[in-house]
Amino acid sequence: MRPQAFPGRVPYLANAPEAPLGRREERDRPGDAIRVLSHRREVELALEGGTCLFFKHSYRCPVSLDAFNEVVRFTDEHPGLPVLLIDVVSTPELSAFLTARLGLPHASPQLILVSDDEVWWYASHGAIRARAIEDAVRP
Repeated sequence: MRPQAFPGRVPYLANAPEAPLGRREERDRPGDAIRVLSHRREVELALEGGTCLFFKHSYRCPVSLDAFNEVVRFTDEHPGLPVLLIDVVSTPELSAFLTARLGLPHASPQLILVSDDEVWWYASHGAIRARAIEDAVRP
C-alpha cells in the first residue's frame, strides 16, 4: 500500500523545538524517544497537543518490526517530533479508537502524522520508511 498524502506540509522541521523526549546522546537504546500509550485520554491529549506521529505496532509481526526499525531511524535523526506507539495486541481498543477518531481504515503496522487534530499523512506496512516520514514532515 502506498502512503496517503494530504495537502500542505506540517511545519515541523523548519521550526522544530528542542527535543522534548531527549537528545540521541541522552538515550540508551534505539527507540527510547518512542512513548507507549495505554489509555484513551493519552490519545486525546496528543491529538489536541500539536504535531505527532502515532505508530500502531504489533510486537508479534515481522513486518511491524521492520516498520519499527524505520521509525527508530527517523527518531534518531529527528528526535523533536513525538512518536506515540499503540500496541495493537495489548490495547486493540485504543488502536480502534484512534482510527475511528481520525476516520482512517485500520492497518498494522500503521504510522499516522497528525497536526492540530488533523491527519496530514499516513502509511502502513512496507510503505513505512524513514525517508517517507522525512518527506511527509518536510516543510
